[in-house]
Amino acid sequence: MQANGDMKTPMVAQIIGALVNIVLDPLLIFGLIGFPAMGIAGAAIATVLGQICAAIVVMIKGIRRLPSIKKFFRYSIKIFKIGLPNILMQSAYTSYIFGLNMVLETFSDQAVSALGLYYKWQTFFFIPLGAMQSCIVPLISFNFANNNLQRCKTH
Repeated sequence: MQANGDMKTPMVAQIIGALVNIVLDPLLIFGLIGFPAMGIAGAAIATVLGQICAAIVVMIKGIRRLPSIKKFFRYSIKIFKIGLPNILMQSAYTSYIFGLNMVLETFSDQAVSALGLYYKWQTFFFIPLGAMQSCIVPLISFNFANNNLQRCKTH
């Protein structure tokens, strides 16, 4: 969607997913408002439900004609080759959070939920910064490559 110029839908999907997770975390971890107290399992369920909500937003907005199976596999392989560094970074981040959760689990469920809430709130600050970086780096790179240094300094 971003490659086609639709920056709003992915942003809205991430915000909705994070909000669903933030709201459901305390409800499912501590068993508030009639929900069962599930501890770490509740945090995991809240995370998955948030991701499902984000995926639904993207799927509803992004429904279009599917490519042929042959093209689908060819493009999928290209995408995975290009995206392998990001896949590895996300895997490292997930392993890091998993390790932190395992350590914090020995203290209490509240410590685990505090870490989860911290990382969810943190994304609200890093999403706009990441968007600015995604916009500014190509602009500066293009102008620098064209030896237009004045434009690099003014924008």
